[in-house]
Amino acid sequence: MSLERQLSDEAKEQAALRRKLHRINLLAEKAMWEAVAGVIEEHRQDGHPLAIWEDEKVVWISAEEAQQGFDQGSLARWGRVLKARKTVLPSTWGMG
Repeated sequence: MSLERQLSDEAKEQAALRRKLHRINLLAEKAMWEAVAGVIEEHRQDGHPLAIWEDEKVVWISAEEAQQGFDQGSLARWGRVLKARKTVLPSTWGMG
């Protein structure tokens, strides 16, 4: 096998590995979002506040406040990324 062909095959393997790692990262991040959404929903149903870290201290907020921040903040940004990639979101996210 020529050196050029060998380098080409190696580049293809590296690209495939990068795609696989990217997919794993996406799945891990989706799992994290689902877990956060689940915790917020549990706290909302039980009427318990959530503790968050803000300005170097623990702050208690209602589940409704957490849901608003979750919906308007990172999840919205994440949803735009997934929609741009035509990724189907779980229905529990309210964005699918």
